[in-house]
Amino acid sequence: MKSRIIVWVLFYASTLVAAGGAIWFVGDLNANKWIVPTIAPPAWLFGPVWTILYLSLIHISEPTR
Repeated sequence: MKSRIIVWVLFYASTLVAAGGAIWFVGDLNANKWIVPTIAPPAWLFGPVWTILYLSLIHISEPTR
């Protein structure tokens, strides 16, 4: 039981450290000055492609009976 609590505390601590690092660097990122490659897909395609990807992962990971 004690080791389980330690695991959860370490998990939450690492999550807080990662979130703190993301907040720290958010001011340094400037996406408006990024150069988009010519082969980049259009932005509207991102949502449907990732939805299809995750639905296929769910389908693949279903246990067989």
